[in-house]
Amino acid sequence: MKALIVDDDHFSLKLLASQLRQRGGYVIESCDSAEHALELIRSKAFYPDIIFLDLNMPGMDGPELIGLLGKMEYRGGLVLVSGYSKRILHATVELSKEHQVSILGYLEKPVSPAQLDALSQNWRLLDGNERDNAFFFTRAEFMAAIANREFVNHYQPKISLSDNRVTGVEALVRWMHPEHGLMGPGQFISLAEQYGCINALTRLVVENALQDRRRWKGDEAGFSMSINISMLSLSSMEFMDGICRQITESGCAPEDFIFEVTESRTLDDQRQPLEIMIRLKLQGFRLAIDDFGTVYSNLSKLKDYPFDELKLDRSFIDGVSTAKSKFGFYHACLALAGEYDMTLVAEGIENRQDLMFLKESGCDLGQGYLIARPMAAEALGKWLAEYRGVI
Repeated sequence: MKALIVDDDHFSLKLLASQLRQRGGYVIESCDSAEHALELIRSKAFYPDIIFLDLNMPGMDGPELIGLLGKMEYRGGLVLVSGYSKRILHATVELSKEHQVSILGYLEKPVSPAQLDALSQNWRLLDGNERDNAFFFTRAEFMAAIANREFVNHYQPKISLSDNRVTGVEALVRWMHPEHGLMGPGQFISLAEQYGCINALTRLVVENALQDRRRWKGDEAGFSMSINISMLSLSSMEFMDGICRQITESGCAPEDFIFEVTESRTLDDQRQPLEIMIRLKLQGFRLAIDDFGTVYSNLSKLKDYPFDELKLDRSFIDGVSTAKSKFGFYHACLALAGEYDMTLVAEGIENRQDLMFLKESGCDLGQGYLIARPMAAEALGKWLAEYRGVI
């Protein structure tokens, strides 16, 4: 596991590096400034799985670096290191969440072996198969991987919160790279959009989904299939028409497919996407707005676009049963979904207390690790056969 220590205090830097080396299993780099760390990460010479970050440094400080890591879509984990009060550390954790930078915990100076041992279980999770390692890929490598069908689908079930019935699955693309192993979408989706490969990748995802659907239960799986569609793809009528033909010619009903619209990029001209969405609805396909609440413009799109589902982002669901700020936002979304006759889907359900709150408050559908993690097609078939509901 690659660890980067960023601290202008040379004694603290060397002490932490020594403690990590004693535990084994780490490749360690050290930087005495945030500027140097940023340069190292951007160069791809050393892309860390974990960054141990001192908050107070001359020049660029910790909070500024966190903001820049967020803009870079850094996919590793962050451990805050500071001698300041826990209130400052907690505020910095909230800042990191706003920038969508994952916080694994914090260490108080001077760092002790006991502190490292207590936190180590948090960052061990980064060593799983779906860790978004950062590698640079060329457009030619992308296209070759698509041609070789290196991209596979994993599926995460979605259930009715009123009766625990499985109502659908979401197709989540993974790259089975011959050298780097299984990689999640955080590693390659943005590059696929930049390289103009996103339509070819989406076409392969749909092909995989149609094949897997037949594998589970003949020609009729009995539940919906959600496919993520980039906003860039919604600028091409020809492409979306091709996707629709791909589905209907396979014998599947349009109403069994939901296109989830992601807004990783915003298009200047919204006329074409709106026209395409209307045509999709006229053909019988359903539409969902994904990760609701993370992009400001989503509020206006609720009334302007013909969405069937509102998928509330996991950042607003985790802890919704206890956090007052999330409680208020959730109920506002519940009311909006009701007003616009949309199905409300809670993403990222990870604990039973939140699940019970969502059930009792009238949320329609749920998705998250508590129900099931994303899994390969073969594993989903077995899961469906054994599923007896979430108690």
